[in-house]
Amino acid sequence: MKEEDDDPFLTTRVDADGDLARLLDGTNPYDFDRSGDGRLDRREVSRAMFGALDLDGSERLTLAELSRHPGALCQLRYGDLSALEQFGRRDMNKGGTVSPREFKIADREFEVLGADQDGLVQLAARVEEWRMRRGDVGPLAEWPTRQPTLALLSPIVTVDRVFEALDKNGDRKFTKRELKKRSDLFVQLDRNGDDVVREDEVAY
Repeated sequence: MKEEDDDPFLTTRVDADGDLARLLDGTNPYDFDRSGDGRLDRREVSRAMFGALDLDGSERLTLAELSRHPGALCQLRYGDLSALEQFGRRDMNKGGTVSPREFKIADREFEVLGADQDGLVQLAARVEEWRMRRGDVGPLAEWPTRQPTLALLSPIVTVDRVFEALDKNGDRKFTKRELKKRSDLFVQLDRNGDDVVREDEVAY
């Protein structure tokens, strides 16, 4: 079995419905940018992909989790002798799972993600803190995203209506505790990262 299948439509893998975009959907790439330079090297990308596959957060990939990997590794799901041999080649310590150290992104996937072939996957060069916490890389980044913009409030809702609905104590600001059930909204609105959402941030 070939490690990587020939794919004449390689460029579509990072489009919104591409296999790599689907796998990495919901993975915040900034969590893996150790240097904080807005770029991921090969090791960081491997770690991000491992995180996307590691559904239970155990820091170990089972055969079933690794079978979610796009390309030839999908064949693992059949569990036949060929699949077990392929899994065994990655499970170097023969413990029955694959660790982050044993997992390496394939050349082909890394080349697709790093479209300009500079050996790095470019995130947004400069991004606001609140966008980083949300994993919003913006439209010019090489990191694939299925939803480049995220709107958690209706575009026609007014600031007054937001406070009327959610501001229980009437002080015209939100703390994390007040928006505990809408933590996703709190992250989007807290643009300066000070853990308090004020009226000007809601109006932004």
